[in-house]
Amino acid sequence: MNPLDTETIELLSAAASPRPLFVLLHDEGGTAADMLALGDLLGDAFAESAVLIPEGLAGPRADAACRRSAGRLCAREQQRFEVLQSDTALAGFGAGANLALALSDAHDGLVGRVLAFGSSYPTQPGSFKRRLC
Repeated sequence: MNPLDTETIELLSAAASPRPLFVLLHDEGGTAADMLALGDLLGDAFAESAVLIPEGLAGPRADAACRRSAGRLCAREQQRFEVLQSDTALAGFGAGANLALALSDAHDGLVGRVLAFGSSYPTQPGSFKRRLC
């Protein structure tokens, strides 16, 4: 999957340089529209944010192709909005959570925060373990 071909819902503030950047990843079998309520809440809570909800990045497993697509999407949008990695958050549900955790595990430092709900990620990401100790 090419992230440039991915349909994405964008909830953008009027800020010239939005902070933070949220990338929301839906569950397998879900759609980007399923994440709109959360996106609206984040946009209300963080008035200068950008919330992006890509369609269909998460599959049954957070495989290498999914990670590459999600990683390219994050990097491209960070550059587009001139947002630092530390000002970027990935949030996912189910398979989207697995993808968020796998991506942060494979590319430590790509994003500053990961919110994972209902994940069945097989191990705790290494960077997560380091922060807990």
